[in-house]
Amino acid sequence: MATKQQPDEQTGELPGTLGRLLVMAVLAAMLGVGVASWLDRGTMQPLTATLQTRGVQMAAGREARVAEVLIKPGDAVTPGQPLLILTDERLELRRIAKEREIRELTAEFQRVQAAAQMEVEWRRRDLQAEIFQMQLKSSMCLQEKLTREVEQIAWQERLTGGTTRTADASVVAPLILDDDTRFEALLKEDAAAAAAESLETQYNLCERRLEQLFQLEKSLAARVEASAGVRLAETRLEQAREELAALDVQTKGLTITSKSYGTVGNHVPQVGDLVQPGHPLVELLDQDQPFLIARVPTARLSQLRLGDTVTVLFPNEENYQGTVDKVPLKTAEGTSPEARETPVEIQILPKGQRWPRLPIGSRAYIEYAPNPKSAAHEG
Repeated sequence: MATKQQPDEQTGELPGTLGRLLVMAVLAAMLGVGVASWLDRGTMQPLTATLQTRGVQMAAGREARVAEVLIKPGDAVTPGQPLLILTDERLELRRIAKEREIRELTAEFQRVQAAAQMEVEWRRRDLQAEIFQMQLKSSMCLQEKLTREVEQIAWQERLTGGTTRTADASVVAPLILDDDTRFEALLKEDAAAAAAESLETQYNLCERRLEQLFQLEKSLAARVEASAGVRLAETRLEQAREELAALDVQTKGLTITSKSYGTVGNHVPQVGDLVQPGHPLVELLDQDQPFLIARVPTARLSQLRLGDTVTVLFPNEENYQGTVDKVPLKTAEGTSPEARETPVEIQILPKGQRWPRLPIGSRAYIEYAPNPKSAAHEG
């Protein structure tokens, strides 16, 4: 009986030992995973970033073709500096046609202007002759009027009673007129008054006509030019010149100039390229304000916060400091590995000293320590 019970006790101890070993293995595995996770948080792999900068796009204002390229990538430019020269055959044909139209309109304007000037000279000569005749007539009327007025005064004095001298001129006696002589004097006095009045009317008419002639002489040139079509020809010529000036402005716009200081980007059109309105031509980069764009997996995004300091390693193997400037809103990590590895972009600005002047697009590496709060939250 004793020999039968011993194997049963041994078989009872074996399952308990295996259970303890299994529990210890599970605990060791969990501890290894935790340690690995903690080590991974403490020593993150560096991020790859590219050097970027803010730029100004120079775009085409119309459909055109690149005729000349005056810059190359990397060139430093200043405001007003020509970058590209475009050409537009249709615009050039319109300019040529408008210049030809202006020459024709100029010739037409000069022709009608010369004809109008000749017409003005002939009409002014006739007007001046008429003015001279009217001035002569007015002067004669005035002179005759004065003569009649003097005659009228003389007959009035004769009628009102004059004086006469004796033969020896020693005695002055009143002049006595008989009835016939008085009647004749009255008639002549009335005739002189009527003649003076008529001459005054003629004189006023002459003066009024002279005023009209002088006004006509002043407006003669404008009247003749209007009737000859000078104003119309001049208006057409001015309109054509304004249209040519507008075409010149468009032609001037075919020379693309820099609007600011900057460095020419990598993409420069080639001679002969056809561009459409709004098509980007040249990008001017601001080398004084560079920044880095790093792509961070979603799973590691929570370990970076706005304002964190990171170490930047450039190709010249010098270390610089940077500051996290832009971090997107936290993205859901998801449960699948693919979701946790989805990259998002963060922006990093220089901190302290300026970064080295390198070509835009150069690569750099970002090293950083995990954010303690974020790491504790994840733990």
